[in-house]
Amino acid sequence: MKRLIFCYKLQIVILFASLQFTTSLLAQPIWLAQTSDKSIAIEVFKPNLAGDFGFSFMSSALFLSGRFSLGSNLIFVSEIPLAHAHQDDINIVNPLTGETMFEFDFDPETIIGNPYIGLEFRKPGPGVFAEIGMRIPITPDDKFSAPSFGAMADYDRLVAFAPDLFTITGKINYQNKNVSNLIIRLRGGPTVWIPTEEGDTELVLDYSAQVGYEGQLVSIIGGFTGLLIVTEEELGMGERTVHHLGATASFNLGTLHPGVLFRIPIDEFLEASIDFIFGLNLLLDL
Repeated sequence: MKRLIFCYKLQIVILFASLQFTTSLLAQPIWLAQTSDKSIAIEVFKPNLAGDFGFSFMSSALFLSGRFSLGSNLIFVSEIPLAHAHQDDINIVNPLTGETMFEFDFDPETIIGNPYIGLEFRKPGPGVFAEIGMRIPITPDDKFSAPSFGAMADYDRLVAFAPDLFTITGKINYQNKNVSNLIIRLRGGPTVWIPTEEGDTELVLDYSAQVGYEGQLVSIIGGFTGLLIVTEEELGMGERTVHHLGATASFNLGTLHPGVLFRIPIDEFLEASIDFIFGLNLLLDL
C-alpha cells in the first residue's frame, strides 16, 4: 500500500508541475564543470527513494549535452534528456480473504524527454554572461513511470520530462575565480511555461549560488539551487519554493573530466519521498 501511495504522489507531482508551474531550464548544467567552449557531456542521476517502491537498480535519468562555439562571444548549447524506469508490479490483497483486490502492472519504460536548445552570450574570462533557451515538448503523455522517475532524479530539470509543455528561459550568470583558485558562481532568471494543451501560462524564478575550489587536478563545489513560483498567488511562501543542497567533485584528466554529485532536498514534500540523489558525469573537451 505504501508503494501504491508513492506512485500516486509521483503522478500528482508531475501533474501539478505540468499544470501549474515549471522549474529551471539549464542551458549549461549547473553542477557540471565547463572547461572549454567546445565539449560534450553525459550525466546520470539516480535518486535514493525514502522506502522500497520496487524500482530497479537501472532506473535513472540521463542527460546528453553539448556546447559548440559559434564565434568569440557566442556558444550554442543543446541537451537531450532520457529516463528509464522499471517498477515491480503491485498487488493489493484483502487481508481477510486473501483475494487480490487491485493489480497494477508496470512495464519497463524508456523515454526521450524535452530537448533543450539555447545560446550563451559571453566574453572570455570571469564576469557576467547571459543565456537564453527553450525546451521542445516531445515527452510522451501516455507514459508514467519513466517521466516521474526522471523528474524525481533532477528537480532542477523537472520540465525536461513534463509532457505538453513548451518553455522559454533566460538567465544572468556571474562567476569569478581568484588567484587561490577559489570560485564563486551566482545564477538567476525567469522561466516561462507555455502549455501546448490546456492550462495557464506561468512564471517561475530560478536561482542558485555556489562556492568552491577549482585546481589543476581536482575541483570541489558546493551550494544550493532553488525556485520561486511567481504567478501562483494562492500558494503560501513555503509552497512557492523548492530548494536543494548539493556538492560535486570533478577531476582533470586532460580532455576528460569525470565527476560525482550528491544532492539532498530541503523541502518537506520532497524529503518525504527522496532521501538523496547520487550522480555521475563525464565531460569531454573537443
